[in-house]
Amino acid sequence: CGVLDDYLADGLRVDAGGVCLSCDPAWEAAVFAAKQHDFWGAAKKTPRPMKVLAAQHPSTTVPRSSIRRFERLGVKVERAHGFSHLLPFEAPDLAAEFLTKP
Repeated sequence: CGVLDDYLADGLRVDAGGVCLSCDPAWEAAVFAAKQHDFWGAAKKTPRPMKVLAAQHPSTTVPRSSIRRFERLGVKVERAHGFSHLLPFEAPDLAAEFLTKP
């Protein structure tokens, strides 16, 4: 997949132990810390129906505790098996179908 190849080419670098992210971890942390958002507050306010597409591996996408929390809000969570958090790049047709189906 071209997008995934580009992501890996620019997003990783070789180091003594193998490979690591090419951005400085402190910079990445600062980017996420600067985004002062209230995800669960926004999810509660979002009109229903609402649905979530989650990749299979929960440690990089939607952990089981979040799936339970979504379900308590009445949100349908669909798991896509065999994909990572890069699912839109790995399976763009699947992601597009999810976005366009009711």
